[in-house]
Amino acid sequence: MSSEPLTRESFLPPLRPFAKPKAMTLLPTRVWTDLDWERIRLGYAAADMDEKWHVVTEDRTVCAFRSWTGREIYSANFAPCDGGWRMASGVVETKRKIYRSISPEFDATMLYGVLSGVVLGEEESELDVELVSTAVPGAAPSTLLGRVALHNFLGNRSER
Repeated sequence: MSSEPLTRESFLPPLRPFAKPKAMTLLPTRVWTDLDWERIRLGYAAADMDEKWHVVTEDRTVCAFRSWTGREIYSANFAPCDGGWRMASGVVETKRKIYRSISPEFDATMLYGVLSGVVLGEEESELDVELVSTAVPGAAPSTLLGRVALHNFLGNRSER
């Protein structure tokens, strides 16, 4: 893994900014450690078609893009706090042809999932349950429908 952070210019074709951004009304409450922040700050590039996200950090703003389209879907401003870093504000794409936000809870969980599951590679069974139950009421992550939904949302993470 490189010690140089990824930038928007690291990607070809180029990453595309929000078309219709909207402030998020709900954010993950996790306090990210300094080590977590250093790993998030470096960014993440999808390595294959099963991965769904590219992530870059600009100063203290983390931007998440869908890997296939290069479209910016989420951004979050981070601020230092006791014990590490916390999201201070966030933005989500709202143009329906680009991204279909389900609810503020779903967006907060997705953003958390992209950072913890994709960038940091953490296994999050509770997160999986929350994502699937919010998007597909009555489905569980262990069902075929739940597994398909999770793959659609977060994708797979390549071993690095």
